[in-house]
Amino acid sequence: MTLGGIVTPRNYNQVIKFGDLECDIPEGSTECTIVVNETFYDKEAEGQKLIPFTVTDPYSFINDETDDFEYNFDFRPPKIIDVHVNADADMLPEVITDYGDAVVLYHNQAAVAVESPHDSSDPLFLPTDPTLKITKNKALHITNTVNYGGLNIKFNLGDIVGADDVMLAPINNPLIMGKNILYVYDFTQIKDGLYDFTFSTLDGNGNGEEKAVKDVYVDRTPPDIQFVVNGRQHTSSSSALLYSISDLTILSWGGWVDGSRIESAKLNGEDISFSSGTDNVKRLEYLELPPNSINALEVTAVDAVGNKISKFLDFKFGSYLFKHKTQPVMAEVEPVNIDLSQSSGLYCVMFSDPDFAKMYSSEHAGEVTRGCTIEWLETPVGLDVSMPKSLSRITSRIGEGKLQAGNHGYAFIVHSHDAFGNVMAVYEGQGIIEVLPLQAPILNVGKPHIYNNYPEDYKYTNAADYNLTFRSYAETAVNADLVIELYDEANQLIYQRNYPSARGKTNTLFTIEDTLPLLAVSQYKVKAYYAARPDIFSEKPYYVYTVPGLSVRLHLEHATTIKEGDTFTITARLGKRASGEISYLPEMGIWNIGLYRFDQIAQKYLPLKDPVKTDAQGKANLLISADEMLINENRVMAIATLDTPYPEVDIKRMANSLFSVPVLSASGISAQLTSNVYTAPVPARFITRLEYETDIDQNTAGEVVWQKTEDNGATWIEVARKKGLNTFLFSLDAPGEILVRAVIKNRLSEDVYYTNTVKYVAFEEALIELVGSQLVATGAIGKYSYVLNDFALGNLQGQVEWSVDNKLTWQAMSENESLDIDTAMDLQVRALIQDQVNPPFYIYDTMTVSIIPPRQLTGLLTATTNRAEIGDVIDVKGRIVSSRLYDEGEYRYEIVLPDGTTVSDLTVNHTFVASDFINDKATFSFRSWINDMKLETISTRSIYITQIIYDDLPPTNVEITNPERVNFSYVYVRLKKPLAWKLPKSVEINQEIVL
Repeated sequence: MTLGGIVTPRNYNQVIKFGDLECDIPEGSTECTIVVNETFYDKEAEGQKLIPFTVTDPYSFINDETDDFEYNFDFRPPKIIDVHVNADADMLPEVITDYGDAVVLYHNQAAVAVESPHDSSDPLFLPTDPTLKITKNKALHITNTVNYGGLNIKFNLGDIVGADDVMLAPINNPLIMGKNILYVYDFTQIKDGLYDFTFSTLDGNGNGEEKAVKDVYVDRTPPDIQFVVNGRQHTSSSSALLYSISDLTILSWGGWVDGSRIESAKLNGEDISFSSGTDNVKRLEYLELPPNSINALEVTAVDAVGNKISKFLDFKFGSYLFKHKTQPVMAEVEPVNIDLSQSSGLYCVMFSDPDFAKMYSSEHAGEVTRGCTIEWLETPVGLDVSMPKSLSRITSRIGEGKLQAGNHGYAFIVHSHDAFGNVMAVYEGQGIIEVLPLQAPILNVGKPHIYNNYPEDYKYTNAADYNLTFRSYAETAVNADLVIELYDEANQLIYQRNYPSARGKTNTLFTIEDTLPLLAVSQYKVKAYYAARPDIFSEKPYYVYTVPGLSVRLHLEHATTIKEGDTFTITARLGKRASGEISYLPEMGIWNIGLYRFDQIAQKYLPLKDPVKTDAQGKANLLISADEMLINENRVMAIATLDTPYPEVDIKRMANSLFSVPVLSASGISAQLTSNVYTAPVPARFITRLEYETDIDQNTAGEVVWQKTEDNGATWIEVARKKGLNTFLFSLDAPGEILVRAVIKNRLSEDVYYTNTVKYVAFEEALIELVGSQLVATGAIGKYSYVLNDFALGNLQGQVEWSVDNKLTWQAMSENESLDIDTAMDLQVRALIQDQVNPPFYIYDTMTVSIIPPRQLTGLLTATTNRAEIGDVIDVKGRIVSSRLYDEGEYRYEIVLPDGTTVSDLTVNHTFVASDFINDKATFSFRSWINDMKLETISTRSIYITQIIYDDLPPTNVEITNPERVNFSYVYVRLKKPLAWKLPKSVEINQEIVL
């Protein structure tokens, strides 16, 4: 119990005495507090006490009258009369009339009625509010996931797992009805489930009692409805896709077995019955819907309490798309096939028995396949439809067989079977099978471009040193059994091959390894027929003419040169070369050999003369004049053609050694020297070329001797000698002149021919060069100088001059000049030269100076550390790293210290003070710019120095005092001191150990 005392303020200290307790009130104050601590050990204690109290001063000079303070105590606990919990299934209010006045207890409310231990109606004497503890009964398993056929279905029930224990206080002031007091609680916050309600009037001392209501079901949430479509839970907001009503399963669940059930369903607004299932799992009765129709399903579910929910599902009733095909076939040899392919819907797996189709659909529920059967309405005689065959995932062969020639009609229906035995017709097909009379295979032998354009007796060629290979091409009925045979010239079968189920076009490669007679025709025959009817066949001949092998070549024998005006004799020979000898045999054949030129327009070789036949030794002599060689520029080809009675046999051999036979001149050689440059400053280089008047002149030229003279032809010096040396480089490294010529020897007569003489002059040249800044920043200073070569320096008259106004004015130029550059310009420099040969003349050089607009400089700022404390000294350095477009004297810079002062220097030594650090950081900045262009070129770089702050510093000394008693011979003392790097530099560690 706590008492508060209030008195009239005085100009002295006052004291309130309460029994043995008192409290002081300072001068001028009016209040103080007295805490009364009294322990009662009797739980049933009740009664009253009188305690005297008065107001006085600390010395009891003032004594007011003493009054008695009365307080009552009653520790008797209230008794629980009854408890009420309204969690009824009907959700209606409960009217309580057991305590006099009627009290309405709403759904999700509980109440406890207690009997007060005394008759006082004062609220101050009411007992402590009772509590309601709601405890989850874990015997009830609550879940939002149910396993259906191995598929975990999740229901949208929200957060259905509540707290294990919930403690509630009353929601109202106590309702006092005589000695009875009613407290009401609201438990709408707890989740649905099974709970124990425990009402308690126990206080902190254990006074009071508890009363429990066991196994109270709280069920306020309706069950949820989920749809399983084709074996998968449909969670998407988009429409579902069904191919049969049986593909849909409806499930409901309320979190536990709460009596929920699927009550009704409507399809497109009409009531629809359920075919089978339990209260929580239903399937709709079977019915067929129009393909591609959009349908709306409404399902209603309710639980035992009466919570009801309706849920909707939009679904499209899918369609099956099939197509079937047959193709014309040939009677007796080609089977008829009816193939059924599917492009939409659940893919049909064909069965001959409906029970097997139903079993398949049941075992593969949830997949994209369905068991199907075929009902034949019309079946041709000879067509086997007893067992459909699967060719791929989407294609089945539903009928096959061999039919008689003619047209045969057929018709069938495809039925889809679901897992529950429901059957739906998904496709109807019909058509006519065209069966053609039997015909022999179409056969061709050889190469397509030949047998399509030439008669059958065309003679193919084959070299004697190669095996004979050729092909046959047969066009047949599809899937018919084909036989290909090869016969030799004596009509003997030498090769046979069977092709079961040929694909319509079959080619066969034949290889003959036998040696065939040279220069003779060999005949073969290819035969093709169906295995079922050998008597109906096709056959084609193949003729081959055997020619000499590639080792038989054309060889030419002739002189290596030909003189102008002469006639050239060529001996052409056919045969094999071995050990340098050419051998010829009669079986190598007779050849026609001629000389040809290639016509670029016609793109073929044209004869220069009539060909000549080879003699018994395989030789032929050919003639060609030097003029003909010149006219054709030596591009004369010798071609030998094999002489045969068959025009289609075109075998040639070619030789081109005449390309390298030059035509030589019988008279002199006409040539002259040329050059692009005849005078040049030293060091001078002169390229001299020897140019011939005609090709004959160049062909006739033998050894070339290059000569020069430095004494105007008195003495000629040989500088080079070589055949075909038609270009030579002469060098003059000093001023002077030379004469050069070439001496050419004739290859035929060894006569010598001299070319013209060429004069080369090398002279000294005066040169001046203007050097300096070609790229200058605006407002910067350009630096310039000039360079004279030795000749110019030795013959310089007066001073070097330069112009900065495009040669309007000239002024003397020193060796090093500086110029303020404000705009782009041309600079010129000149020098007056007086040599011993020419009259005085100027030499010039020009430089174009370009301007770069002003731009910010690039500065760097560095420091000796990035962490410091007050009192530390730091070195800060600035540096400008911009390209050297400006002179260093034009740079301006300053370092800004943490206090804002500036130093116009690149280096600063600074000692830190407390005011340098703001938010534990000190800032240094480096600013740089170009003189008179601060706004355009200024740049700022900053660095930050972090302040070192020491928090929670350890003590600066450690002391161990004498122990009162020592029981051991040795006393070990370890002094633990702080790490040095964690201490300020100004701290000293004092340590003392007293034992």
